[in-house]
Amino acid sequence: MFKKKNFKIKSLKYLGIALGVVLLFIALISIPFFNKIYPNIYVSGVYLGDKTKEQAVEKLNDLILADNINLIINDTNKEISTNEIVKAIDYHKSVDRAYNFTNTGNVVLDLYSKIKLIIAPVNLSLIIDFDDEKIKETLLILSAAEGNKPTVPSVKIVNGQAIVDVGKNGIDVYIIENSNKIKHNLVFNKN
Repeated sequence: MFKKKNFKIKSLKYLGIALGVVLLFIALISIPFFNKIYPNIYVSGVYLGDKTKEQAVEKLNDLILADNINLIINDTNKEISTNEIVKAIDYHKSVDRAYNFTNTGNVVLDLYSKIKLIIAPVNLSLIIDFDDEKIKETLLILSAAEGNKPTVPSVKIVNGQAIVDVGKNGIDVYIIENSNKIKHNLVFNKN
């Protein structure tokens, strides 16, 4: 009986030491970045780690998006002004998302995110309000001007004769796909 009691005391002692080491580790990776964005977090390619929210907003305000987006279809270059398709850029929400990446309130998830960031940085997108109608309108105009539907080769029997249509090459301008590519390139500042 004495050995069982001694074993329980030793087990509790080791458990307490292990718990203390874990808490010390959490404190060491959290305290230096209290009220700051955790290291290895980028927004649209701009490093915001180790910065307060205010400093991060200032840093993002210096971010310059491309003036124009070049769409090239069938050797035709069409420029879209970024100002025409971007209604607003919300730097504060973008910074809040970067800050909250490791400050969700869930201690286990936050710890996991912090450890993961030590190994692999994360690049979050800017929060941009796009004028979807303007993007769609521009792509439709470009599609009408430059796109032409491909026709599939076919064979028809007319009056007992086989008439062969060899088809033709064409260019489809995929509105939704290209709209998403434009948005993706802007939110991640890929010029």
